[in-house]
Amino acid sequence: MRIIQPIWEDYQRKLIPADAPLVQIQETRRAFYAGARGLLRAIEDILSPGHDPTNADVNMLQSVYLELEAFAKSVEAGKN
Repeated sequence: MRIIQPIWEDYQRKLIPADAPLVQIQETRRAFYAGARGLLRAIEDILSPGHDPTNADVNMLQSVYLELEAFAKSVEAGKN
C-alpha cells in the first residue's frame, strides 16, 4: 500500500507547473519525501513506548496536524 505517493502526485499536479524542468520536479519530490520521512522520525521519537497511544501522543499528533494545516493555509494565502 502506498500512502505518500498519491499525496505527492496530488501535490505535483496542483503546485508544480506542467512545463517544469525535470530537475525541479526531481528536487521537489526529494524534498517532499525528505519532509515526510523527517516527520515520521520525529513522531517515532516523540511517541510514548508501547502499542496503545496515550493522551500525550494524541495531543502531539493533533499539534502536528494543526501546524501543517496552518502552513497550508498560509501558502494558499500567498504568505509562504
